[in-house]
Amino acid sequence: MAMENMQSGRCSICEGGEVYETAAAGNFGLRKPGAMVSQGTSFTVLVCATCGYMQWHVSMDEKQRDWLRKKARRVQPQAPQ
Repeated sequence: MAMENMQSGRCSICEGGEVYETAAAGNFGLRKPGAMVSQGTSFTVLVCATCGYMQWHVSMDEKQRDWLRKKARRVQPQAPQ
């Protein structure tokens, strides 16, 4: 199953149509030992009221994207089954 961006209003897991958008903020970040992308980040959080699945989205600048590409393990796309 392809993962749909829940910003469409539909859950990518149960396909329910009761998706809510909220925000989370705090000292969060993407971590790898020895580094943190950002502190005081604000995330957009989409939550399905039917099954509870959540998607988190964060705005990233080019410096943060570069850090992510260098430090994090990339998950390779899988062929559809």
